[in-house]
Amino acid sequence: MHCQDFLKGLMAAAILFSVQIAHADDAPEQQLATLLNTLQTTQGSFEQVVSSQQGMTLQTTSGTFALHRPGLFRWQTLKPSPQLLVADGSKIWLYDHELNQVAWFKEEVNNSQSPAMLLVGQVQDLTKLYRITLKNSDDQAVFTLKPRKNSFFEQVQVIFDDAALRAMVIKDHMGQTIRIDFSQLSDGANGSLFHFSPPKGVDLVQAAV
Repeated sequence: MHCQDFLKGLMAAAILFSVQIAHADDAPEQQLATLLNTLQTTQGSFEQVVSSQQGMTLQTTSGTFALHRPGLFRWQTLKPSPQLLVADGSKIWLYDHELNQVAWFKEEVNNSQSPAMLLVGQVQDLTKLYRITLKNSDDQAVFTLKPRKNSFFEQVQVIFDDAALRAMVIKDHMGQTIRIDFSQLSDGANGSLFHFSPPKGVDLVQAAV
C-alpha cells in the first residue's frame, strides 16, 4: 500500500471511548459532540480490514493505539509488518521498520478533514465539515458523517454499542471500505506515547498527504 494511502487509512483510525450516550432527543451532531467531549485520553487494540467494492478482503492489519485530545494520537501496526504513526500536535510521523524510513508531515490533525479529526480534533468544527445523521437499532448507534467539501473519503461511520465505541467504517470514492474494530479499551495513556524521535540511521523524508 502506498505511503499516502497507508497514512490515510491509519488516520481513519484511531480510537475509542466509553461514555454516556447523549439524550435521545438531541440532534445527531449534539449527541456525537457530547460523546466526543467526554473523551480525553484512552488506549486499546485494533483490527483494520480493507475491502474492495466487491467485498473481497485486500488487507488486514492489527495493533495498538492511544489518543489524547486534542490532537495527539499513536497508531502502532504489529501485523503483518511493524509500522508506527504518531501525531505529536505539530507533526505526523510515519515510521516504516522494513523500509528503515521515517516520513513526516506538516499537516496538523486539528486542521485536516480526515476521520482522525473526528476523534482528536475540535468538536465545534464537526458541523462545519460534515453532514451528520444518526440511526439507532437496539443498543447500537451509528453516526454517519459526510464531508461538506471534497475529501478522499465519501463517508465515515462511527459505531457505538452499549454506549462504547466499537468500530469506524470509512468508504472512499473508489468503493473501497476500511473497517476498524476496537477492543481491550481502557482509560488513560502515558504522555510519552505521543513523542517520537527518528531512530539513528533511518532515511528521513518530508512527505505530503
